[in-house]
Amino acid sequence: METEFHLIDVLWKNISAIEAQEQLKALTVADWSNMKKNSRSKIHKDLYNQAYPSQLKKKNYITIEDLGKVLGR
Repeated sequence: METEFHLIDVLWKNISAIEAQEQLKALTVADWSNMKKNSRSKIHKDLYNQAYPSQLKKKNYITIEDLGKVLGR
């Protein structure tokens, strides 16, 4: 019985991560240009935290500022 509850908990957490990943992909370039920098950073950080929780533990992620540097902005 305990194993079933653990499995449900793991699946529920994965659903939240998948939904956040979909939201990150749904953001378009047009959306970014119409937002203030602080809003963009906050939305990206929040969605990224939800979408890739295991990456945060590894500290192997890119920030919006790093992405801007790579793109030459």
